[in-house]
Amino acid sequence: MESEKSNKVDISRAPHLAETEKLTTLDEIRIPVIEEKATITKELFESGRVKITKQVDDFEEVVSVDLNEEEISVERKPMNQHVLEAPTVRQEGDTTIYPVLKEIVVVEKRLMLVEEIHITKKNKVRTTDQTVALRRERINVERENFESDFSSNTDSPDQ
Repeated sequence: MESEKSNKVDISRAPHLAETEKLTTLDEIRIPVIEEKATITKELFESGRVKITKQVDDFEEVVSVDLNEEEISVERKPMNQHVLEAPTVRQEGDTTIYPVLKEIVVVEKRLMLVEEIHITKKNKVRTTDQTVALRRERINVERENFESDFSSNTDSPDQ
């Protein structure tokens, strides 16, 4: 019985409900429960601009460069020896030896080693200074800020 009393409304305590709903003492009252929800949206706005420029500077710089050269020296060695067969071209270290032959007329014909040509290769590294044109790029950034309603609420990285 007590639970029935809790669902009943005393019109003397809520006269405005009696007028709108035309309630009697025996009618039940339904009270709507309302909840508000917040909807948050974001809008993009331009707060500033950045201008980027690139410059190319030409300059000259002296650089050291190692250049490989091959130098050949030719040395003639007189041999004046009689040989039965022509010697072959041979290699002794960095030197290549080319035999030079001639035939001579005698009562008999023989091969005579007249001379050998010794050719030696020498590798040497010579350092020279060369002037070369080089380029270097620089980037400039300029920021242009716009006044806005939000400027007082935002933190700037300079602060």
